[in-house]
Amino acid sequence: MASTSWDVLIDLETAEEAYAINRSVPATWFWDRDIYEFDLDAIFARSWHFAGPLCKLENSGDHIVADAGRIPVVVTRGQDGELRGFVNVCRHRGYAVALCDGNRSTLQCGYHAWTYDLDGKLRAASRCEGDPEFDKSEISLVPVAVDTWAGLVFVNPDPNASPLRVVYPELDAVTEQMEIDFAKYRYTGTSTYEVDANWKLWMENATECYHCATVHKGSFGAHYWDAPKKPIAFGEKVIAGLEPYHGRSTLLARHGIEPASAGQRYIYLWPSFIMGIEDFYAYPSTTIPLGPEKTKFVSHGFVNDDVATDEFREEWSAMYDQTFKEDVEVVAVQQRGLRSSKVPFGQLSPVADRMTRQFHRIILDAYQEAMGQS
Repeated sequence: MASTSWDVLIDLETAEEAYAINRSVPATWFWDRDIYEFDLDAIFARSWHFAGPLCKLENSGDHIVADAGRIPVVVTRGQDGELRGFVNVCRHRGYAVALCDGNRSTLQCGYHAWTYDLDGKLRAASRCEGDPEFDKSEISLVPVAVDTWAGLVFVNPDPNASPLRVVYPELDAVTEQMEIDFAKYRYTGTSTYEVDANWKLWMENATECYHCATVHKGSFGAHYWDAPKKPIAFGEKVIAGLEPYHGRSTLLARHGIEPASAGQRYIYLWPSFIMGIEDFYAYPSTTIPLGPEKTKFVSHGFVNDDVATDEFREEWSAMYDQTFKEDVEVVAVQQRGLRSSKVPFGQLSPVADRMTRQFHRIILDAYQEAMGQS
């Protein structure tokens, strides 16, 4: 779609006027089909997304699969030790070359057995070898950009994308301030949540804790202060903050645990990454749009074996699972409210909704940038 068409669809001037008087971005941006397609093509196809933990790519032949919006990707550890990423689509007829994480010396399409080396080059295509018009040396998997941060692997569908730390220049400072270090943490696997809401609504919920005292009063809100997160850094595409432990946390008290840190350190990277990390648990996560009003949230769990008992860690992990499920429920209700079209803009408080307003600022800036590139 031409940029002039985007200008008709996305009225940034009206949205900026609304933002100036503490209103939300337009409600239509959370359900309109064309806006959703814009998000996928102009935002997700050009952004960095969390693919998985680096600990799953330690050995030659290790590979992980992930999604960057609508684009499936696979990241490999080559025989030369290099990390490489590719669109997880066989060049033959569109089947995946890897269906799950694992270890193989090659990547192979399960449909017609076309086989690729870990550097993406086509090694073999059954029944095509004798075809004089078929040159396998000209066929390779489509590359994507790969980068790492704090023991996590990120991908960008644009193979020429600027490095992670160029796009998010605050990253190293936030890492130091928040003491992000996975050295003491053990990877436990993924949890997936189906969300009946637009991906931006899910991210909006994730970037604030205004709702914690009500929605999470029996889960997250029972262990942390009710006040909004203390901000560490706001950037053009980054939101970071702290959530202190609640002095009346019964779970901590019952296990006789005194938290060593200030609480949960939180970071959000536009558009799809959120993570909380604390003394006991960490959940680097990615958000995958499935439709204008459908989202998949994949959370990768890490536990700190040096802190407390297995029983406590299981209870603490269950607390986060309950928290995510409560968020799933609340944003589904919110989605129906926005879809009604009866409240075209939400009214925000500059104080209580500080984090939400920053998230909306990031949306507005990203849309402006993307429209300029279209």
